[in-house]
Amino acid sequence: MVVEANGSQKSDEMLAGFRTVLAEFQVPDESTLTKDNEGFYVNPNKVVDRYFMHVAEIGCALLSWDVIRPAFLWKLKIVMKGMEQHEHQLSMLGKAGDCVEPFEEKESDKESREFIENKAEEFDGIPFTIQRLCELLSTPSRHYHSADKFFRALEKNINVVGTVTETGERITGTDPEEMDVDVDDSANSSGYVEQKFFIRVDELDEPVPETPKSPFSSDDT
Repeated sequence: MVVEANGSQKSDEMLAGFRTVLAEFQVPDESTLTKDNEGFYVNPNKVVDRYFMHVAEIGCALLSWDVIRPAFLWKLKIVMKGMEQHEHQLSMLGKAGDCVEPFEEKESDKESREFIENKAEEFDGIPFTIQRLCELLSTPSRHYHSADKFFRALEKNINVVGTVTETGERITGTDPEEMDVDVDDSANSSGYVEQKFFIRVDELDEPVPETPKSPFSSDDT
């Protein structure tokens, strides 16, 4: 059908755009960054942030880890720093003049931030919690307004060993028996495993929605 062909073409074009931008990614100068409505920095190239939002929506990375990694590490670091600033700004609301205190990073937040950054740098593949990580990085203040709680959510989802393919199939480290969840071994998608993992470790304010099936999956059943 023409509609299906057009949809497939748009998906291919979007994926090609993501691949080009992320493959050429370089850490931007902070003077070129802009802020979103919540006060968090966003990349001057909107495609970068659009990619993480897209992964949060569909549940799979679409691209290889070596392509994603530089932008992911940058996004992780800039959002964590942004959350610390966000918390500080909220604490200063209503204060004026000499009562306004300059931002000073808490030692506990610094330790958590460095731990998370180090864990992320150690990844040798796409973490099977990539969808939740992208949700946290795309909408950090949706459920969190304190750096401590936000960092705990990140830590729980980044302190994993399981990896998945570009389309979400499990590769390593996501043994359902070790996770103590009831998962059908015949299922190739990591979505069900990932949802059960969120329920166990992440302090969600709302139920995790079902993960949409990837439009790039080869499974037609």
